[in-house]
Amino acid sequence: MPEFTLLGKTWCSVEIDNGVLETSDCVLILTDHSCYNWEMISKRARMVLDTRNVINGVSSKGVYKL
Repeated sequence: MPEFTLLGKTWCSVEIDNGVLETSDCVLILTDHSCYNWEMISKRARMVLDTRNVINGVSSKGVYKL
């Protein structure tokens, strides 16, 4: 989804790369698409909220499974 508006604010998609992950406050995983490098995401992001249990066997500080 390129963008959506919620409560008057427009949110836009961004390409996932090291810079985006390292400067984001939190990454929220809502889908378990196999095209993403979950290990890289879990290691680069400050905090990850994993609602799909896709980060298995990766010991990384800041990963929370919901």
